[in-house]
Amino acid sequence: MYLNYFKTLNYLNGILYITTIFIISACNDINIDRINKNFSELVDWSFNDNNFQANKDVTPISSKTLNAFIAIDQEYMKFDFLLDDKKNIIGAFVFIDVNHELHNYHNSLMLIARAQKSEKFKIKIVSNKNENKSSFLLDKIQEMLMIEGVSKENIKKEYVEHNDKFFIIKLLKVS
Repeated sequence: MYLNYFKTLNYLNGILYITTIFIISACNDINIDRINKNFSELVDWSFNDNNFQANKDVTPISSKTLNAFIAIDQEYMKFDFLLDDKKNIIGAFVFIDVNHELHNYHNSLMLIARAQKSEKFKIKIVSNKNENKSSFLLDKIQEMLMIEGVSKENIKKEYVEHNDKFFIIKLLKVS
């Protein structure tokens, strides 16, 4: 029994020894300064918004495209609150449960922010519930848009009482 244990241990030591030699020889000419420089360049590149704008072949999404996304989705067209401004709507969030999981809409907010930055329009965030029930969520949406680069001056919040069963927030393009 012990003989089998020692054979396994000897085998694992051999693998560890070979792996260590391989790693040391592979990293022989790499120094920490070069790694830090490459990492800092990657961070600068990823947070630099000019890289997105520099490529002339890539055009940001437009508000018309965002509006078309909403018009295509028949699920959203069931709500009268969304049909009021259907030509200017660029985003719609319907919350069926009380959790209000806004992180599910992060990609939509990012696209809206890109369109706003390229077209320079104002955004109106409208809730179908009163301010007491929805101000926290509208503030969170405003914060997420500001993180994506939309100026606070370009965002307006509005509360319109509507008798829909669900909690609905729509984002409108305002010229």
